Amino acid sequence: MRRSTFCLCPRGFAVWSPRIYESVLAGCIPVIMADNMHLPFSYTGSGIDWRTFSIMIPEKVVQSNTNVLKDLLLSLTEEDILLKQIELRRIRKTMLYIKPLNKIGGDQKDRVGDVDGVGGVGDVEGGVVEDLQGDAFENIVLALREKAKAMRFVSAKHGPGFWL
Repeated sequence: MRRSTFCLCPRGFAVWSPRIYESVLAGCIPVIMADNMHLPFSYTGSGIDWRTFSIMIPEKVVQSNTNVLKDLLLSLTEEDILLKQIELRRIRKTMLYIKPLNKIGGDQKDRVGDVDGVGGVGDVEGGVVEDLQGDAFENIVLALREKAKAMRFVSAKHGPGFWL
């Protein structure tokens, strides 16, 4: 997957699929072929716009024309692909659980969240630690906060016993 430019992410048995996470973490542009799929961290204020680093194609389109997917991917310019890869690298840390910095004697020469051994998310370069705000834990908390707001709205509209 790490050597691939695109990773196919068809629908699974649920409204989400682990294929999406796997492709993002591998640095592979997700090609999402599923209608009404719940995309991770796609809530208001997350800063994640899936259109900027993935390709979404409706299931009906792929089912009705087997060449449409190949034609679509071949039609992308190198610049289009590069822009998606840059954005993919930027948002990748939002889906990682970044380990805390190990400070031994005040030395910051540890890698934080370096999942591939080649640098990237959480690198310590020149003694400066990349901002670790916005990892998967923080985004899950923010997503739960958004869901809690929605539940309060529904409960206020339908009464407190609605969720029982």
